[in-house]
Amino acid sequence: MDARSILLAVGINVVLLAVIVALFRLWRVRQPMTAARLRREAANQAKPIDAAPLEGDFCRMQAMLEALDESLTDTRAVAALLCGWAADGTTILSRTEKKRLKSFGDAMQATITFPGDEEHPFTPSSNGAEGKLLGLLYGWTDETATLQASEIYNQARAYPEAVKGRLDQFSLQGKHSLRATGAMQPEKKTRRFGFVDERRSIYTPRGVREAAALLGYRAWLGQQDSLPPEKWRDAVLLGASQAVDADVLDLAQTLAKALTGGAQAGRKVNRV
Repeated sequence: MDARSILLAVGINVVLLAVIVALFRLWRVRQPMTAARLRREAANQAKPIDAAPLEGDFCRMQAMLEALDESLTDTRAVAALLCGWAADGTTILSRTEKKRLKSFGDAMQATITFPGDEEHPFTPSSNGAEGKLLGLLYGWTDETATLQASEIYNQARAYPEAVKGRLDQFSLQGKHSLRATGAMQPEKKTRRFGFVDERRSIYTPRGVREAAALLGYRAWLGQQDSLPPEKWRDAVLLGASQAVDADVLDLAQTLAKALTGGAQAGRKVNRV
């Protein structure tokens, strides 16, 4: 074989290799942007930012975070909301003496107070999922307009499906908003052996950008030594709570555990 033939063979192989690489890249680009791929793409693009992405919408952030952070729990999400409500004055978090005959546990209880009086009764200022959860909690209060951790646990244990419905609403509302703003596509059914196996959330390039921004925001929050109250909710949700007021965080986490723990106990009882 002469030199010309060798060069021709090498050239053909190089072209074929380039075509294969191009086809592989095209195939990867055309693959559905599932949660697993979203995590990889967003992690590569994330840069620290100090502004809340997704327009600061809690439901949208939670729904996006569910795809990015498998450690996210209902307890953490509820604690984040409680910190946010305490920060903006929607509710007051404190420790109060245990209500006799109504509560159990510690003598001093983590307590939610819903501010208001006869002329100006408490009215949830939030709409949607937040308003529904606030309304559920307020509906459990007595004449003192307060709700202690043990009371929350008992009520959640008695009405676990009501709690589940309120908490599920955050994710549902968030996903609906992500689809409406173009960050997600409608869920697609996958098939295996001819049968519908599961529904997968599919994300768009905009979804990748917003997910990257959310990771960047989390990174920035994690770098702070202290945060203003208006950032507490986001910091707790994103797992960067080291810079949140310690007392408020402890109260919020105690109350959140009472709510989710009581609901879990109630579901177990109902299954027996």
